[in-house]
Amino acid sequence: MKNKKEEARRKLNARVKTINLNYQRRNPDSLLNEMLKIKLNRFESYIIKKLVQRSVKRGRKKNR
Repeated sequence: MKNKKEEARRKLNARVKTINLNYQRRNPDSLLNEMLKIKLNRFESYIIKKLVQRSVKRGRKKNR
């Protein structure tokens, strides 16, 4: 299972680079549009959501 996850994450990272996470900090909904453009499976979209949650938190911390 772990290998599958790692592989999915590696493939994802290549795609996520096309999704600008800085943009998502200001506008999380745009992420959903991006995700529709590149067809992701459920596991991949789950990882992206986690990544974005993390980046949104970081963005909030920096904006204090």
